[in-house]
Amino acid sequence: KREVKLMIDNVDYTGDLKILLNKLKEEPELIITILDRWRKAIYLKDESVDADLYYDEAILSFFHIFELFGNSVNDELKDKLEDNIVNMLYQHFKFYYYTDKKIKEKVEAYKKPVNSLLIGDFLNLSVKVKYFLEKYDLLDDSTAFFIDEMVKVRNSVAHGRITYQQAFMWPLSPFFSLSKDPYDNIEILYFLTAEMITRYVGITCWEKEWKEKKECLMPPQHIISSFMKGDLL
Repeated sequence: KREVKLMIDNVDYTGDLKILLNKLKEEPELIITILDRWRKAIYLKDESVDADLYYDEAILSFFHIFELFGNSVNDELKDKLEDNIVNMLYQHFKFYYYTDKKIKEKVEAYKKPVNSLLIGDFLNLSVKVKYFLEKYDLLDDSTAFFIDEMVKVRNSVAHGRITYQQAFMWPLSPFFSLSKDPYDNIEILYFLTAEMITRYVGITCWEKEWKEKKECLMPPQHIISSFMKGDLL
C-alpha cells in the first residue's frame, strides 16, 4: 500500500495532519468553523495588501476565532470562578467560629447573590480569551495587553467611530479604516490565532513563527513605566 504524505517546502507535516484529522472527528463543528473563519480572515488579509481594502473585515474574522475559543472555555472558567467564591465565603464565615454545618448553610445562602454580583450572566470576552491563552501556555503581560487593545479596536470596527484624519501617507487607501494600526495588528492576529488553533489541536507547526512575531508586541504601560524608572534594569 502506498503511503500518502503531506510535504510543504520539504518539511513533513503528515503527523500534524493526522492529529488534526483526529481532532476534526472529535469536534467537527468547532474545528471546521474555526478553520473556515481563519481561512476567510487570511483571504481578506491577503486581498488588502497594497490597497488596505478589507483590514476591518479581516480583524472581525480573526476576532470570531477569539470568540469561538472564548466560548469553548466559558463553562470551565465560570466553574473555577464560582469555586473561588465558595472558598472565599467559606474562609470568611470560618472566622465567625460557626460550626461546619452552619458555615455550609451560610455559604449556600450567599453563594448565588455573590456569584451574580461578581460574575454575572456573561463573562467578559477579554477574560475568556486570556484564560484560554493561559490554559495553553500562551499568556504573558504583552499578550494580555495586546488582547485588551484589540478588544478596543474590534469595538471600534463593530460599532463605528469617527474616521476623519487630517493627514495621510501616500498612496491613499480607497477607504478610511476604522481600526487603528491595521497592518501591524493584522499580522500579529494572523500568527497568534494560528498558534491558538494549533495549540488547541495539539500540534506545534506555528510555534516558531509565533515566537518570532511575539517580539513585536508592545509591553503594557506599567512595564514601560518601570523601565523608565530603572526598576527593570
